[in-house]
Amino acid sequence: MCSWVHGLGTAAVQSTHKGFQDQVRAFDTPFSSDVSRQSIDREKARAKALRKSQWWRRQIDRGTCHYCGERIAPDELTMDHIVPLIRGGLSTRGNVVPACKACNNKKKYLLPLEWDEYLANLQSGTRQTVQNGVNP
Repeated sequence: MCSWVHGLGTAAVQSTHKGFQDQVRAFDTPFSSDVSRQSIDREKARAKALRKSQWWRRQIDRGTCHYCGERIAPDELTMDHIVPLIRGGLSTRGNVVPACKACNNKKKYLLPLEWDEYLANLQSGTRQTVQNGVNP
């Protein structure tokens, strides 16, 4: 059983599962995660290598944010994981897209369905929280 303690924009977890805190402590996430620190570090290294690839260069040279469609200077685009690493996503071509910093910061750890719900709520003028309590 887990409960979240919120403070100063970060979440700390209290859990009876030994070792669980080590997996989550370093992340600002409002949900539990079974993804290990080693797995996330491995995927971050893969993302770093992918950023150096010709494929990624072609993606950002288009100069368009995947989420808002705005034209952005290629050097200002960031790599966003559609399914975030903390949620089990991988650093693969099928899971990374160029995103402007504003969209990437708002999306944070949301899954595509949660992001779509956030955008729909934003357009309708409501600020409801998404299913797992994240409200960018």
